Amino acid sequence: MGTFYVNFSVKSSEPQEIAGVLREAGRKAIVTPSQAGYVVVYDEEAEGQSLQTILQVGKLISQGLNGIVMAVLNHDDRILRYWLFKQGAIVDAYDSRPDYFKKFFAGLNEDEADDELKEATDSDQVSNPQQLQLQLNPKADLAKIKKILKTKYPTETDRHRAFAQALGLPMASIGFGYDNAKKLASSADFKGQEFLLIG
Repeated sequence: MGTFYVNFSVKSSEPQEIAGVLREAGRKAIVTPSQAGYVVVYDEEAEGQSLQTILQVGKLISQGLNGIVMAVLNHDDRILRYWLFKQGAIVDAYDSRPDYFKKFFAGLNEDEADDELKEATDSDQVSNPQQLQLQLNPKADLAKIKKILKTKYPTETDRHRAFAQALGLPMASIGFGYDNAKKLASSADFKGQEFLLIG
């Protein structure tokens, strides 16, 4: 069994401000301390990998802060998806294997197929690496980002780690979701730093 996680990298150095947006919306979440200009949010409901919830939370934070948020979903280390939000709108999206679920729907009728997974199958997400560079790190190597998104990796966590490093995204966003964020908060790497529990 591979890795499953969802999280949100917020381009901000103000965890308390992010916590306020989440609290006002009634979300249950964990907010990390700021790392190199980013804060990571783990939302409990989004951890269920509902696309609707992920998009809702990404828009909520981005709109509430009038800023940049990257939502990432890793499904079983076989699919990596992200959505890049700017001021509440999606400006870029990516799906490492847009055809992955098609085999599961072959021969199923409408009642048997899950609508949300069908949405994942039907949405052709084509990344625009220039947007990643522009919004997240103008100094990042664009050719390297393009190569990372196209290269086959042993796991999608490996891909996520590669582009996070290329873009300067926080390491707290790699491999962690709401369910194991408490372990992250108590790890030696973050000892003494305050994680905010919302809801």
